[in-house]
Amino acid sequence: MSSVLVAEAPQPKMSLGQQWIGAHVLAQFICVAASAAAYGIGTMIGANDPVAGAALKSAAFWLALGAELTFAVSLAMLRGLVLRQVLPNFSMLLWMAVVMAYVMSFYLLFGTSSPSNAPAGAASNMTAGTWVIGISVAAVMALIMGLVIGCFEALVLRCVSEGAGFWALMVGAAWSAGLVLLMVFFATANALMPGASAATLAVLGAVAKLALGALTGLVTLPALKNLKPRHQPALKPPVAA
Repeated sequence: MSSVLVAEAPQPKMSLGQQWIGAHVLAQFICVAASAAAYGIGTMIGANDPVAGAALKSAAFWLALGAELTFAVSLAMLRGLVLRQVLPNFSMLLWMAVVMAYVMSFYLLFGTSSPSNAPAGAASNMTAGTWVIGISVAAVMALIMGLVIGCFEALVLRCVSEGAGFWALMVGAAWSAGLVLLMVFFATANALMPGASAATLAVLGAVAKLALGALTGLVTLPALKNLKPRHQPALKPPVAA
């Protein structure tokens, strides 16, 4: 009898924070998987060969673009599903349009969805002072870009919630903290494993993306919990003639 009760007992659900952080990590995992698939297909058809023709180079571009689009859809949908639990009137379509627009625009402008593909040895020739200045400037630039992106997201959220201003601030903080994490991660990896192979760098990049997802979810979690559904004005009953 007791075994039946245990079997029928409801299993505890993941908390809101766990779902939010998990959504970011899963989106980055999908990004890694999609990028690896695109690279593998490109290698099979010879599109990644430096002497490949224009058609193969074009194929490599479209494969990479498809991988980035997969990441954009995943990031928008996974985060949106958690937001919908907090904001019942949340517009998923508008949210996905905004998130996908800035992710794809960022990719087309800079050729990557995140700074994690920066050369691992870029910091090896820097002095300590130059490194501190460089990471400070990069953190400020990431903060500004994150604030802009956070404002776009907040415009969607403020239609149905209160606390959207804090959302923009924390998104900016997440972008700044994320870039610092990546720079420190790759600088440390380069110091510990100088001259690492391409396969090792690929694995490090995947680990960095997963860590970036966890950090982004953790930093923006207070903003998620701060959101409160906006009370819609009640409709007045029709006046009898």
